[in-house]
Amino acid sequence: MDIADGSFCYFHRDLNRGNYGSDVACLQQFLKQEGFLTDEPSGYYGPSTESAVSRWQGSVRTCLDVLCTEPDGGEFCQTGCLKRGSSDLDKYHLCQQICQVAAGKSCDRAFPPTQSFKYKKCISAVANNCKNSCHRGLKAGR
Repeated sequence: MDIADGSFCYFHRDLNRGNYGSDVACLQQFLKQEGFLTDEPSGYYGPSTESAVSRWQGSVRTCLDVLCTEPDGGEFCQTGCLKRGSSDLDKYHLCQQICQVAAGKSCDRAFPPTQSFKYKKCISAVANNCKNSCHRGLKAGR
C-alpha cells in the first residue's frame, strides 16, 4: 500500500476543481481503484474528478440539511454529514451541533456587543429552538 496506488494519500490543502498536483493524482488513483473514476489519473482536478468525488461521498455518507431561523425571521440552511448508516441519535446530535453553531453565529451577526440584552435573549433561545427544530426535522425525515 502506498501513494502510487491511491491506498494512502496525504492532503495538505483542500482540493477543488482547478487544482493540480500529486495529491490530486493520488485522489484520482483512489477513486479509480474504488470504481468511481474511469479516466486515468492526470493530476488535474476537473469535472470528472469532481463528479467522482461527489459519487464517492454519496456512497459513504448521508447528509442532513438543517433549516435555521435568523433573529430577524430570515431562514438559511446549513448542511452536515455523517457516515452512512448512522443512528437516529447520531443524526439528532449532528443536527443539534449544526443548529447551535449556526444560530450562535446568527445572534452574533444580529446583535452587536452594545445590545447585550438582546444578544443574551437570542443566545438563551438557541438550545430550545434547536432541540425543537431537530426533533421535528428528524421525525419528518422518517
